[in-house]
Amino acid sequence: MWITPHGTFSSLLKMSNKIGIDMSSMQKKCMNNTMIVRKCHLQGLKSGTSYYDIIITNIGKTFKDIGYDFIPVNNLLYKDLDFYKQLNIIK
Repeated sequence: MWITPHGTFSSLLKMSNKIGIDMSSMQKKCMNNTMIVRKCHLQGLKSGTSYYDIIITNIGKTFKDIGYDFIPVNNLLYKDLDFYKQLNIIK
């Protein structure tokens, strides 16, 4: 599961299409979420987009602090229904 401030996604492709950022960049932010958000992360982004707004207002925090994470599929097995409902997965 790919978790972002924009929602929880079942695949990188779906996440990339919804947010409009390439899959490689999004994968790095979710899997290396201890990275500090810096101004360099704004390069090539169009101002006024929701992604730009999230980055510009959170410089100095980690990507985990602002909502990026990754949960491997094997950590999702055998959970109760309430666990899955709280993820609100975008299919």
